[in-house]
Amino acid sequence: MNKDIFESILALMPGHVYWKDRECTLLGCNTTLAQTLGLASPSEIVGKTDYDLASKEEAEAIRAFDFSVMEKREEQIKEETYILPNGEKAIYLSKKSPLFDADSNVVGIVGISIDITDKKNAEKFELEKNLAEEKAHFSKVAAGSIATICGHLLPRLMPA
Repeated sequence: MNKDIFESILALMPGHVYWKDRECTLLGCNTTLAQTLGLASPSEIVGKTDYDLASKEEAEAIRAFDFSVMEKREEQIKEETYILPNGEKAIYLSKKSPLFDADSNVVGIVGISIDITDKKNAEKFELEKNLAEEKAHFSKVAAGSIATICGHLLPRLMPA
């Protein structure tokens, strides 16, 4: 397969596709990730680390996940949160797998991260709405119960 076809396939893939070496230095990515990061082309990511592209805290969390994938020698899936260059918070579902050489040595990772921010926000909204409805229902039931109890007890407690 020639390089142009490979790059065309990568450009069409959903989400962010990227690969890193054993030290977590980026070796490449698809156009979608480059655009999200504000890079002119995927080639601009080569040689960068997570510290170049994210906050220190985010970079450390990303690297810990990457090193875990390489250490365990198996794919892993995790939600990761980033602050994008435009300042917006984004939540990604990331699947990362170790890359092996011909001798089965781990030489890096490959990952794909899908933006699930809208889905997570919708879930949060629905949860908050349900919680508000439950609180309203509880308040109504509690108020009714208190009124019933008071209605039964007050006549007994009050002298006639």
